[in-house]
Amino acid sequence: MVGLSLLAENKKYVFSVFVFLAVIVGMTWHVVTRNPLSSYVMPSMQARFVQYYVDEKFPSRSWLQYAKSIVQDHEYPPAEAARFYAYVTSVYSDVYDVTNDQKQAIRAPWHLITHIYPYTKPDPTFMLLAIQSSREVTLSPKATEIVDMYKKRWDEREIHSQSGVQIPGKKDGWISKTEKGFDIAPLNPDAGLWPRWVLTNDTFDMPAPPTIGSEQDLREIQEMKDSLAQREAWRERIFLWWGGKGTGTPSFQWQDIMHDAVADTMDDKMYARYQKNLAQALADTFIICWEKKYTYWTARPWMRIPGFKPIAETPPFPGYPSGHSTVSASAAVILGSWFPDHAADFMAMAEEARDTRLYAGIHFEVDNTEGFDLGKRIAAKILGRLENALQ
Repeated sequence: MVGLSLLAENKKYVFSVFVFLAVIVGMTWHVVTRNPLSSYVMPSMQARFVQYYVDEKFPSRSWLQYAKSIVQDHEYPPAEAARFYAYVTSVYSDVYDVTNDQKQAIRAPWHLITHIYPYTKPDPTFMLLAIQSSREVTLSPKATEIVDMYKKRWDEREIHSQSGVQIPGKKDGWISKTEKGFDIAPLNPDAGLWPRWVLTNDTFDMPAPPTIGSEQDLREIQEMKDSLAQREAWRERIFLWWGGKGTGTPSFQWQDIMHDAVADTMDDKMYARYQKNLAQALADTFIICWEKKYTYWTARPWMRIPGFKPIAETPPFPGYPSGHSTVSASAAVILGSWFPDHAADFMAMAEEARDTRLYAGIHFEVDNTEGFDLGKRIAAKILGRLENALQ
């Protein structure tokens, strides 16, 4: 009899737990599907987003910071990160420009992000409510048209899965292995085919990398070996400019640099416009750079030098040209043109970013110098196209 009594009590306990969980699931389902801006959103969750993401002066930057968290959660490589930042910043700025209504601009990224990542709907909903407490904001027909345009672009024009790629397998070329011998797939080999934002039809020539075994090639290898002596002195700067986990990749690093230099000189509408144009410019720069990377499929230093150990983890894509060098040069030229008082500082930071690639042991010097030149040329073309975009 005692056993039966305990069993009955256990059943009551299990049933109570089941009912409690069902209520929680039902409330969450209500938030996620039926009414994502419902009052059921817990204040503690809203507080988390206020603490970590919300910039009260610049809601446009708040959404970019939230986009960074998505990049980190998905461990996006730099080209993918740049593409996503361009979407989030563009929809905010375009809606603001068309409607002249910050409330609608704040609402727009929520619609786009929850379309791209529907399974994340609770998080961007908490983010939206942390920025904008009002639940009465609706998008105008013009704002809706802009949001729908970006949704359609994402669905129809972007390449979202890695296409089947044949690694050339040439002697002393890039190999699909890590330094520790694990198999890896090359990241974003089709990024050069992604739709661009500013430079839709422009092509860029650059010299082929040194022929394996040539005098220049041997000099590059020796220079990499010689750089070992300078690594310790550069260690902090190497990781400052690494662009790995936690940084949001180089695109976000340069958004941070722009913010620190000039954000206090403008309001949110103007800041959103600069943020958008920089994001689009860097997304294009990455696309062009990745097109070159997968044209040449060059090896990383550890693949060419027996026993060589880089300071930083070598990214899983070919070396020539260096992405960080290319994008940093592009960002410095563009920002220097927009904000001439800071031009020298921007260029000094870009040069340091370039030089860290050699001392980290992840790029030969030719990857960096040719990438830097390519980035400058890309920036010059972009500035020509964006001449009136910031007015």
